[in-house]
Formats: sequence, structure tokens, C-alpha cells
Amino acid sequence: MQRKVIAPALLAVLLCGTMLMVGCPKKNTAPVFSSFTATPNDSVLMPTAVVTFKVAATDEDSDSLTFTWSKSAGTMPVTYGDSAVWTAPSAVGVCTVSVKCSDGEAEIDTSRVVRVRAWLSGDLDGLTPDSTYLPNVGTTEIPFTWDVDDPFPPGAIVDSMLLTMAFDDSDSLEMEQFYVYLVSPAGTELLLYDGVERTNLDLEQYTVPGFADEAVTGTWKLKFVRNNPSGRNGVVEECDLDVTYKY
Repeated sequence: MQRKVIAPALLAVLLCGTMLMVGCPKKNTAPVFSSFTATPNDSVLMPTAVVTFKVAATDEDSDSLTFTWSKSAGTMPVTYGDSAVWTAPSAVGVCTVSVKCSDGEAEIDTSRVVRVRAWLSGDLDGLTPDSTYLPNVGTTEIPFTWDVDDPFPPGAIVDSMLLTMAFDDSDSLEMEQFYVYLVSPAGTELLLYDGVERTNLDLEQYTVPGFADEAVTGTWKLKFVRNNPSGRNGVVEECDLDVTYKY
């Protein structure tokens, strides 16, 4: 009986044909990044700046993609798959924000480098009108105005503030109970006078607490709340708000 020997080349063809008939395993193709953006798109940032990073990736096999974010410094409290919100550190330095993309088998990564500069600072005085009448009943708000149209750089925050405030006939007014507040652009209110615990209406270079690191851009104002029909007429003189800011 003659035994037939199948040549190796023919065997390979037969095996491949069989695999094609039953289905050959498909080779995985790794995903590819198509973009990596930052908003704002600055290579040099102020300390504690907030940046939103976003990547886009494609996968030839239409596999589901997952993203993993990391950073060399700063904080990243929120990630949304292909995007992440990053807060720069307060210290000067070079930071790297990285992201990995995986299709379950293959993984790719990319990163962006940003530099955090030192704080810059400035100083500006805001003034109220020379004199403003305060009715015995009602709320009066007096905004501070600056001597330039765009007084503060973008992202500026409060470092410190000094307030000077004066009233006509302050001795008589200080016998009454009413309320005086300093109000920030964000709506934060600081009680300056209530006639009970805070009894000094005339303030000279008073160090204002409670607003450190708050955004400085916007309208700062004094708010007066009076509810005494028999009270004395009051006039608040020109007030000065000296703001030292950093950005």
C-alpha cells in the first residue's frame, strides 16, 4: 500500500484555507490620537489656573476606547473619559499632563507640557462718589469706580485690601443700629457696621478680611441697610478701596 505524503507548502495552503472557512483570528489595530487640545491654550500659566484638556482618538476596529489621565503636579479632581479638568499648582515649575488610550488590547499615550510662572501683582484704588445721601429707610448700594476702563488683568484674584470710609455726622449716626456691608463681585458680603458689635463708621486703612483669593474683576460696592424712620439723615463721604491683586 502506497502512502501519500503531502508537501509542506500544500499543507500550509490547506490549513489556511480551512482557517478562512471557519474564520481566521483578526489582528487588533491600536487606536490613534487625532487631537489633544487645551482650553485655555497657553503654554505658560498663572498659578492655580484651571485648564480643560480634551483628546480625540479613533480605532480602525471600532473597539470601545477608555482613557486614563495623569499629571506630574497640580490637581485633577474631575475627568470625563476623553477630557479632564486640571488645576495648576501654586508653585513655579514645569508640569506634564498625560493621557493613555486603550482599546482593551493595545494602549497608546500622549502628553502636553505647560509651565507655571510666578505670581505677578498690582495695586489699584477704587473710589465712591464724593458724598451720597443715605435715607433713613431702605437699601442704598454705592459702587466703587476705577480710573481705568479695564483695571484688572484676566484671572486676577485678591491678595489684600484696605478700606477707608467716612461719614458726615458719624458721631450721631453711630448712635443708631443699621448695617453697612462691603460686597464683592461674587456677592460675598462683609459686615462693616451694625451699631452693636461693630460700632465704628469711620475706618482708616482698615485691613479687609475674608476676600483673599476671590476674583477681583467686577463691581465692588458698599451696601447700606437702614430701617429707622426717626433716624438722623446720613451722608457717606468718598470712600477708598485699595486693592492689591495677584495674577
